[in-house]
Amino acid sequence: MAASFSVYVYSCIWDYREIFGRAAIVQGQNRPLSQPALAALSTTFDEEVRTHGWPGSTQFRFAGESGAILIWSSQDQADWFIAAATAGALKSMLTAIWLLDGVGKALYDCSEIGKIVLNEIRGKA
Repeated sequence: MAASFSVYVYSCIWDYREIFGRAAIVQGQNRPLSQPALAALSTTFDEEVRTHGWPGSTQFRFAGESGAILIWSSQDQADWFIAAATAGALKSMLTAIWLLDGVGKALYDCSEIGKIVLNEIRGKA
């Protein structure tokens, strides 16, 4: 659910343009999103629209110079999607959020660039 139909349409377009349409993307299923992690994300990045309901209880969207983050947050888990246009930008995003709720350990690649960046960060490059 969104505040209006226009907000809903905007969120769909944003999700595709900023996350699912990017070449450099990783994702992960992690423990529920904590208030300290949410506060850190809000401090570090610009928060975009929030929507509620499926696929999580609340969908949080954040954007920065390097890329974007989409989190499907529910009571039992948080699904994180981190995306950027380049490997360097993705690495910058991941470095900024790696320790939040221990999400770095839960991330896996879903793009070739994501695989390269995760391997590099984890020291397997």
